[in-house]
Amino acid sequence: MVLGNLRKRVSCLRKADKRWLESKQAYLAQEAKNGDNSIRFYNWWNAPYESLWLYRFVENCGLLDNSSKQLRFCSVFGQREVLDFVSSDIKVFFSGENLHNPFRAKYADALLCDPSCKLSLGFDYFENERYLRFPLWLTYVFEPSIEKNAITQRCEHLRYPQGLENRQFFAALVARRDVLGVRARMYESLSSIGKIDCPSSILHNDDSLKQQYKDDKLAYLRNHVFNLCPENTNSYGYVTEKVFEAIYAGCIPVYWGSYNNPEPKVLNHDAIIFWDFQDAGRSAVKQVADLYSSPTRWHEFAAQPRLLPSAEEEVEHMMVDLHDRLKELIKYS
Repeated sequence: MVLGNLRKRVSCLRKADKRWLESKQAYLAQEAKNGDNSIRFYNWWNAPYESLWLYRFVENCGLLDNSSKQLRFCSVFGQREVLDFVSSDIKVFFSGENLHNPFRAKYADALLCDPSCKLSLGFDYFENERYLRFPLWLTYVFEPSIEKNAITQRCEHLRYPQGLENRQFFAALVARRDVLGVRARMYESLSSIGKIDCPSSILHNDDSLKQQYKDDKLAYLRNHVFNLCPENTNSYGYVTEKVFEAIYAGCIPVYWGSYNNPEPKVLNHDAIIFWDFQDAGRSAVKQVADLYSSPTRWHEFAAQPRLLPSAEEEVEHMMVDLHDRLKELIKYS
């Protein structure tokens, strides 16, 4: 009995040592990739650091000008333990993922349990002095700047998108994953109205996004009346870029997610068709069929302002809050 318990303890210690070594090696590999920069990224998207939105935001706003401080941005694309090795003056966590998903269980605290994390950013509405709500869609839609005119101009483009006429195709669904099967159900139900083009991994039936449009999603969507753009999972505040890209391309969004209350201070919900599981999507199918049967009706629906009058103020508020929080951390950390 005693010998058996001892063997188990030794086995656990060996596994812990192995995890520590793997995490350390992963950290060192990322450290080498980051190079000698004052702004570094860990467990991040695989892209050149100069192209990353947060890097450009810090640079454009001159936040590190005349400062020797170091910024370390951390995310969820790797072992949580890797981030334990990240040390700097300012450690910032950012997630564009739904942290309530079981696959992200190790990050459910948004790094707020890590006292070395000075600021945490994400979709959630956490009440914590070290947390700031900064949803991922901002980094897809808006330039990394707090310049008010640029924000206003982009909001106007979103509010009244151009090119609503001359739409050749019924609908598009651009997605690589379908965790809950929502996208497949929407596809199956709405296919009774017209052909739904699927140029990505899910239900692939069209190669033109890559071959004709060179992976320019917005250019591709501008040929479609509707865009099926549900989220992969459902959680309060979890709103990705998908509905905003549909709007920017002038499509009518068919949406599910954030308990069908996405960005209530930014988006005009009357300009969105919501998929409701309580009626198995029947009301959404009926609305899509009714609009598509009459070019006049769908033009009128699509011509509604997509954003609320409060959108500019809300976006500017989130951008300026991020700027001010980082500036304060750089000054006083």
